[in-house]
Amino acid sequence: MRTYKKDTRTVVCTSNLGDFKDRDGNFVQTFSFTDMGTKTKHNFSTRAYSAWNKMVQRCKSFENTYNEFKSFQDFAEWCQSQTGYKLLDSENRHWALDKDILAPLADQKVYSPENCCFIPQYLNKVLCASDSIRGDYPLGVSLLKKYWKIYVLLQDYWEW
Repeated sequence: MRTYKKDTRTVVCTSNLGDFKDRDGNFVQTFSFTDMGTKTKHNFSTRAYSAWNKMVQRCKSFENTYNEFKSFQDFAEWCQSQTGYKLLDSENRHWALDKDILAPLADQKVYSPENCCFIPQYLNKVLCASDSIRGDYPLGVSLLKKYWKIYVLLQDYWEW
């Protein structure tokens, strides 16, 4: 979360706010508030809803990728019990939802409590498919043709 001064008021900028429940005990997906000074409405997604929304979008965008969580409420409840869900990496980013580490050889990519876990962002980047760059090499490994060297890209650092 970052704060900064704008005119005479303090503005809070955040993404993936924490989770909370409504009066009925259900996890909240989004919420908003209005700055009474400027009458500006601000909308936010909770941490669980942000992860849920990204997962649903991936299921729609990629073939053989499915969601087996019954509902947002089930997903949010499951998230609360996961080790990496509330952790931040060294750059203050939440850990990423991953479906590949626990079931790497599956033909179908399934988001389910059995197949998913939260991992640090840098590890998730290493394990991304990137087939066009990777070629025949394992996940996280590529050939830098200009120098004919194998490399692994971790965040913004090159490792030879």
